[in-house]
This record gives sequence, C-alpha cells and structure tokens, in this order.
Amino acid sequence: MKKTILRQLYLTPGVGNLTIQKIMKHFPKEKENISALELAELGEVKNIAGFVESFQEVERKPHLLKELEKIPHITMLDSDYPESLKEMYRYPCLLFYKGDLSLLRNPSLGVVGTREKVFQGKEILHHLVKPLLKDLVIVSGLAKGCDTLAHTLALNEKGKTIAVLGNGLETFYPLENKVLQEKIAKEGLLLSEYLPFATPKKHHFPMRNRIIAGISLGTVVLAAKKRSGSLITAQLALEHNKEVFAVPGSPLDELYSGCLNLIQEGAKCVQNSSDILEEVKFLLPK
Repeated sequence: MKKTILRQLYLTPGVGNLTIQKIMKHFPKEKENISALELAELGEVKNIAGFVESFQEVERKPHLLKELEKIPHITMLDSDYPESLKEMYRYPCLLFYKGDLSLLRNPSLGVVGTREKVFQGKEILHHLVKPLLKDLVIVSGLAKGCDTLAHTLALNEKGKTIAVLGNGLETFYPLENKVLQEKIAKEGLLLSEYLPFATPKKHHFPMRNRIIAGISLGTVVLAAKKRSGSLITAQLALEHNKEVFAVPGSPLDELYSGCLNLIQEGAKCVQNSSDILEEVKFLLPK
C-alpha cells in the first residue's frame, strides 16, 4: 500500500520529493485506504485543492501506475536504496535503473570535471583512478569530457562504473555517448530519477549531481572552471561531510580555476591515487 502510494505521488504533477518524503515519514502503519486529502495533510501541502485534483487524476488512470511498475526501479522504501543518498536534501524518492543494481552496495568514488577537452586528461585519470578500480566503483554523469573519460577508463580496465543521467534511461544524451551508455547498461549501472523517455533539461543536471555526491564516498574534480556544474557536485559533497579531491593545475589555465578554489576552501589536493585512498580506506570493506 505504502509503496503504491509513493508511485502514485511520483506520477502526480507538481508533487516534489520533499512532499513525498513528508508523506512517507508520517504514513500510518497498516493503512488499507487513505484519501488524497489525508495525504495532503501528511505532506503539509499548501495548495490542498490542487494536490487533491492532481492526485485523483492519476488515480483515474490506473494504466499509468501499471506501466510504471513494469519499469525496473527502486524507491526510498526499498532495502536496495542507498542510505547515504537519503542524507541529501530532496533526495530522489524513486530511481530507475538498468544494469547491475548490486553496485550500489559497493564503495564508490565520484569523478567529475569539465565537458571541455583537458590537456592530458586521459593520462591524469589513468594515473589517479586506475589503481583505485579494484576497490571503488567509479560514479559520474555521462557528460562529454571528463565524465566520458572516467566511465571509459573504468570499463576498459575491467572496473565497474555507475552513470547518473539527467534524462531518462531510454534517451541518449549526449548522442555521441549512445554506445557508451548502452555498454554501461550491460557492464555497469545506469541511474535516473526521470521517466525512461524524459528529455534532458537544464535544471536536471544540478539535480543529477546530488545523486553522484550522495552515493559516493568522495568526489574527485579533475578540472573545472569557477562556474561549473562539477563544483555543484563538490559543494554538495562538502556540505554532507564527504571527501572532495581536486587536481591542481596552472593558475593561468581557466579550466583549473575551480579546482584551485576548491583547494583553497579545504578540498584535498591530489597528485596520485594514494592521496585519495588514504582518505577513504577506512570506509572500505575489510
């Protein structure tokens, strides 16, 4: 009953993660039937009339719920849902997936950075990340540039990787990463909080970043400008007492200005893989 209500709320227009979390927190145990009005009160909804109308509209379309139930997903109520992700503000109440869901139980490292080509970016990642692949799953966002390099390195070196998308799992963005996305679905794990055919939208990507930060023990920023989505991920990690590692670069190179700022703000400056491992090794299974 509770999980069915959660799915219905997910499909209800205008209902966000925070409202769903409030409702689930206060949902009465062993409740057989519950009205839309009661749900609105549990979620402290301001526009009660609008909420009731939208929720009842979903109830009148039971085929939508049946279709949703057929798509592989986990909810915040499932044991497979990462507890560390629940520490993030407005964490996703539902996650669609393709691939090996058990990777969520493994310790992981977020690797993010600019979408632009980075001089020696592949070599830097090979130097920093390759030695960590036997202990850590690499998590990134399947964007151009650093994300693509991180996922590709993990797959090529027989490691494991998780890609968190800012669109649905049946949508390919960027299109040039279609083959990579399909390969991760077979050999790693794809995650998204959006319906399978959802198209990418600008505001989806900061939301995606909280998932990367939430499921990772720490986050490596390979290269980033002062205004960068990668810095959003790093900031979220810092706010939730997770490790942030920044690769130092030339102060004359704009692509490293964000990294240098992170180091000034307390991120760990990393020069080799041991700099990362020594900070997270106590969290690894023995």
